[in-house]
Formats: sequence, structure tokens, C-alpha cells
Amino acid sequence: MSRIINTLAKRSFVFHELHTVAYYSESELEDKLFQHFETLFPDFYFFPFKINIKDQNLNKKKQPDYSFLKKDLTEWWVVEVELYGHPVSHVKDQVDTFLNGDYNSIKTAKYISSQLKKYCHVEIQKAKIGLLVQEMAPRIMIIVDKSVENWENEFAGRGVKIFVFELYKNTEREYVFRLKGDYPIIKIHSAHCRFCKYLRNTLEITSDCLFLDNFPDNLEINIGDRLTSWQRIKSEDKMYLQFIGSMNPLANDGNYSLIIDSQNNLYIKNN
Repeated sequence: MSRIINTLAKRSFVFHELHTVAYYSESELEDKLFQHFETLFPDFYFFPFKINIKDQNLNKKKQPDYSFLKKDLTEWWVVEVELYGHPVSHVKDQVDTFLNGDYNSIKTAKYISSQLKKYCHVEIQKAKIGLLVQEMAPRIMIIVDKSVENWENEFAGRGVKIFVFELYKNTEREYVFRLKGDYPIIKIHSAHCRFCKYLRNTLEITSDCLFLDNFPDNLEINIGDRLTSWQRIKSEDKMYLQFIGSMNPLANDGNYSLIIDSQNNLYIKNN
């Protein structure tokens, strides 16, 4: 059983993984997610998206749970919230429909506009939303309360993101949340990098990286689910990042991007 120890808590500072000590419903998971979406996804509007989506290839309809809309109106997401105990066949059936869905731009834009006004307290012209829906298919995300390996295997390579939102609670009925997996970030700057042939565990940055000037030489960088430590090394006209740790999570033959997001977090991702 996983626990989180929060030494800043005033009294009960041990938080237990909630699904191991109590039952909760999918709707309760959705409620917790919605309560904290502004902290989790500050660059997106997040709202209920409870309309029937018809599969263009099969005569069936499914209803998702939520949608993300990027605040600059350049992307949108359809979100399915699931409990980890559900069979992968059920989740696949939902996701297949959303991937092949017929999203009527007029109907969808009208619905999104009303949801934004109701839940996010913003008004955006339906025409602008409709243009986005017409020109861009939604990205698909599954939000689940625990990592499920066979889900990740099932959806690998299909462009479906899996975001793990784990609930922990103490005896004072206070909550903390553990986040894992894929979730939308806003890329502000990026630089290409690759491993240096002559320096062990060291990435050479091969494109402009002026955005690093605002960071100290010792950096914390997100790689997948891990927060890793790196040291910045300057040598004449080149910039390097040397891994500090016992096991580098990156493959030596890969090509990578170093990314900074809107919250000033650093990431290394595969190109």
C-alpha cells in the first residue's frame, strides 16, 4: 500500500492511497478532478463534455466525460475518466468511438460555448470554436486513478494519452494527489539535444537554448514519470547537460528535445 508523508501537515500527516482503504465511485473521482483542474491544467479550460459521439465507422454512440480547450484556441481534447478496475475492453470501446467520432462543428461549438460560460465563466465566439473543431480532430486522453500496464500497452502508438490521478487521504479527511503519465503542457521554447560520444551520460544541446540562461547550473528535468537532476556545462560555444544520478533513463542512441513549459518546468522528450 502506497503512502505519502506530508511533514507540513499540522496533525495527521500520513496520507493513504484512497482506493486501498475506501471505495469511491467514478463520479467522485471526477468531482475531485474538476475541483482542482485550474491547478492541474492552468493553460486550459476544463469542462464537462457529456454529449453523444457517433463512431463514423460503426453504428454506435458513446459519451465522454470532459474536454480540454487550450486557452489560445489551438487544440482541444476529449477526456474519458475511468477507475483502474474497469476491463481494458470497456475502455477501448469508448476510446475507439472518440478516435473515429463524428464531431459536428456547429453542434459541438454551440455546446462547448455554453459549457465554457457555465463552468469556466468565459464567453468565446461559437464561430471561433467551430473553426477549431472543423479543422482539428480532438486529442484523446484517459484519466485513471491508478497505473494499469495493459492499458498503456493497448493504447501505445495510437496517440492516446493516459494521465494517472491518484487520490490520497489522511484521517482529517484532507486530500493530496499524485500525478503520473501524460498530460497537456504548453511548450514555450525547445532545443534539440543528443548524447555526446566523448562524455559519459552527457547530452549536447545542438540548437539555441537561451531560455536556460534564467536557470541555475544544477537543473531538475522531468523525463516521463521521473524528476531527474542534471548539471549544465558550458564549453566555448557549446552547451552540455550531464546527468547526475546512478541510472540514466534515456537511451544513448536517441534524439531528444529539451522543453520549457508555461510554468517554467523543464522536460526531456523523444523527438
